[in-house]
Amino acid sequence: MGQGALLARRLVESGVRFVTVAKGWLNYDTHGDNFNIMKKVLLPEFDKAFATLVDDLHQRGMLDTTLVVGMGEFGRTPKINDAAGRDHHNKAWSVVFAGGGIQGGRVLGATDKTGTEVTDLPVEPERSLPHAVHDVRH
Repeated sequence: MGQGALLARRLVESGVRFVTVAKGWLNYDTHGDNFNIMKKVLLPEFDKAFATLVDDLHQRGMLDTTLVVGMGEFGRTPKINDAAGRDHHNKAWSVVFAGGGIQGGRVLGATDKTGTEVTDLPVEPERSLPHAVHDVRH
């Protein structure tokens, strides 16, 4: 992830307008042993790469004009399966944005207490964003 983030920064510096950094196919697909894999490998690796990329872009004066997005293709079920993993959950998941003029330190949206259903500011890919989300760039 770190090498991918460094390459992404270099590509953006050279004028590339869209870059994807991916760990690899199914590496975040933790249907089994979710908590150990996340704690020991995936989260430290992602946190370090994402934070370093954002800091690097900021130090180079590129963060205001570069939107960094951290997301996956699915959320994860609140319920733990028999293999100590979490399965796909398409009703609620998290996305983190940094840079691109977005005001930092905000949380938009919420789920119910079990994390099963979105209860505030639902956004679906095929629909336009709610008005409240457009106000983030102040």
